Amino acid sequence: MSKAKFYIRGSKYDNKKVLIYLSFTYQYHRLRLSTGISIQSKYWNSKEQLARSIRRFVEEATQINSELRKMQMVIQDAYADFRQKNILPEPEELKNAYFRKLNPDFIEENKEPDFWEEYEKYIESSKGRVVDDVLKDYKALAKHLKGFEKSTRSKINFHSFNYQIYQKFVHYLRYNAVKPNGEKGWEAGEKPESFFKPLH
Repeated sequence: MSKAKFYIRGSKYDNKKVLIYLSFTYQYHRLRLSTGISIQSKYWNSKEQLARSIRRFVEEATQINSELRKMQMVIQDAYADFRQKNILPEPEELKNAYFRKLNPDFIEENKEPDFWEEYEKYIESSKGRVVDDVLKDYKALAKHLKGFEKSTRSKINFHSFNYQIYQKFVHYLRYNAVKPNGEKGWEAGEKPESFFKPLH
C-alpha cells in the first residue's frame, strides 16, 4: 500500500524554523523529499501532519496546509500514472515525475538517457558491423527484457543491472519466457545463454 506523510526534524520546543519533509512509501520503496516549506516546530502537529491553526498563525497555517495537500495529491497521482502502466518506479523516477507534475517547467538535472532508446541506437549502429545472427540475438534479448519488465512490473534502466537482477532474469528465462513455439521456459543450454555474452 502506498502512503504519503509529512514530518519535520526538530524539537517542538525549538523556536527555530525547520523544513517540512514529504515521505512516500510504496512496495518496499521509500522516497523522501523536502517540500521547501519551513515552519517553527511549535506550530507543527506531528499527529495530524499539518500546521497548527492557532492564534496568530491561522493564515500561515491555512496556506501551508493547502500546499501540503497539493503535494500529497501530486505524488499520489504521479505514482498512479506508473501503476496504470504496470510499472513499479524507482524512487528517482518517481521523484522526477512528481516534480514534473508540480512544476511543468521542471528540468531534470543530469537526466539519464532512456535505456530502450539507447539500445535501439546500438542495434542500428551494429548493422553491417556484426553478422545477422548476432543482430537477431540483440533483438531477442530486447524481447525478453521487455517481457521481464512486464512480468516483474519494473522498468529497466542503466542502474538495473546487478547480480540480483541477473538472477531474477535467469529465473524468468527458465520459467516464464515465451519460446517461439509458444511454450514457456528455456532449458539450460538453449539460445538464451547467448544473451549473457558481452555485446560486440
